[in-house]
Amino acid sequence: MGNTESNFEKQTNESDKVKPIKEDVLTDSDVSQAKHLDITDLANVMKNLKSIDYTQWITLGISLGLHYNTLGVIEEKCRGDVKQCLLKCMAAWLRGEDKVTLKGGPSWLSLAEALEEIEENDIARNIRAK
Repeated sequence: MGNTESNFEKQTNESDKVKPIKEDVLTDSDVSQAKHLDITDLANVMKNLKSIDYTQWITLGISLGLHYNTLGVIEEKCRGDVKQCLLKCMAAWLRGEDKVTLKGGPSWLSLAEALEEIEENDIARNIRAK
């Protein structure tokens, strides 16, 4: 009788073959970018933002997922001290307030993306290079 494999069997055998999947290799930089940050990272975050235009703190906060009302409360408490406003804004972000988790949660990657949104590209590039 010989080999009498039907077309169906040929198609089934072809589709049953496992095709290799290319695995992405994560670098140390990728891992550190994705690492979630918390309030204990505040000093390090502020160190990386030392050259930011402090007047951009509200726009940055919104890009990070903080509500405008939250930022208004911060502004009121800091009485216009933009550096203090940025500090409290970043603390709220690191605590995961408002919709921060919807923006990826506090991580170097989400911070770099938010900085790019407000055109602070040099700082974002430095953070991505970590």
